[in-house]
Amino acid sequence: MKLKDLKKTTVTNVMFYYWLVIILWQTFRPVGNRSIVDIGVKVAALVFLLFYGVRHMNSRPSGNFGAFFAFFVISQVFTLLFDTRNIGMGQAINVVFIFFQIILFFMLLGDSQTSEKDLEIFSRLLIAIVIIMCVYNMIFHWDRFSKLFSGGGSAYGNECKSFLYSNHEFGIYISAGIIVLNWINMSGRRKLKFNFIFYVLFILNLISTYSRTAILGGLVATFIQIFFYSRKLFFWVFGIFIVFIIVSIFYEPLFDLIFNKVMKGSFSSGKVFDNGRRELYEEEINAYINSDFLKMLFGYGYEGVNQFGGHDAYLRILLTGGILMFINFVVVIIFGFYNAFICFKFNKSVGACLVGFIVFSLLYMLAQTPILFYSTMDSYFLTLITIVIPMYMKNFYVNRHQQYESFTD
Repeated sequence: MKLKDLKKTTVTNVMFYYWLVIILWQTFRPVGNRSIVDIGVKVAALVFLLFYGVRHMNSRPSGNFGAFFAFFVISQVFTLLFDTRNIGMGQAINVVFIFFQIILFFMLLGDSQTSEKDLEIFSRLLIAIVIIMCVYNMIFHWDRFSKLFSGGGSAYGNECKSFLYSNHEFGIYISAGIIVLNWINMSGRRKLKFNFIFYVLFILNLISTYSRTAILGGLVATFIQIFFYSRKLFFWVFGIFIVFIIVSIFYEPLFDLIFNKVMKGSFSSGKVFDNGRRELYEEEINAYINSDFLKMLFGYGYEGVNQFGGHDAYLRILLTGGILMFINFVVVIIFGFYNAFICFKFNKSVGACLVGFIVFSLLYMLAQTPILFYSTMDSYFLTLITIVIPMYMKNFYVNRHQQYESFTD
């Protein structure tokens, strides 16, 4: 990767730099700027993205997308009308970001392309940023990080988050870094030096977050990625993993580290969720089931949903916008998978990487609440790897295939 590649104003680079700028702002901003100033910076950065989209507008939405967008707009109008509380600034910005990102990614830049070279640049940039996050974490949070290797102790209160807002967000970027690291090694392109060191660095820091959703999501996504790339390699890797789990079950220090400490006792107690989360989920499910007809259709609204605990993006979508918003979410996810599998037909390693991204995002949202197209940085990043990059990669392969067919004709 050369310096001139970083200066290119490709759509992938622009979206990556938007993510980086907001992370830097949230890292170095004064504590007092966590309200209206913070929102102003996010809006200003989004306006820059929209300005780029207008200047590089390259598509007209299809009839199918027009029907989907109209359905979404109508359902959202009713969700806002039936909101049980006055919507606040924090929730209003989510509504703005949802509509503006849909307009930007699907309407203005719907025909944009992310080439294999662009994906490589994105991957190497992401790996570099994750390395910085991990090294920072080990230097400035060594007191917490080192407790990962100490016997006993508790994960609670020792979660590492580098310079980010939360340990879960840190876990997202590390897992995504591992997925793109896998892709670079599978792709046959020039491999990274110090691969083994990078894997160790990423895995140890991921474990130090004690974010079960990020750890398990990244693990399953890696297995899915390997499975789609090479069945033979998958059975070898999965076999080694099974042996490791069996050893850890019978070796008490390893069992305590993995199941009691890192997994916070979730599986060793025979329960996936602790009592607190299970009660939250039951409360939210019962609230939806026992809602009146209008709330089942259009939800409690962006402010009304805050009366519930959270910790599950799917339940939060259902309670925010009802079954209609949930249907829109499912359609978008299917669209992401569709694009990823189209890419798989042209390039196995790229398709496997994109499927890994989507699987990770879906698993992560099972126990956390970043929702696609929302304004937070974790939501934006998941939108990028789950929906936007697969769509633009598909555009690249389809366009290249059409050009080849035109040339051969």
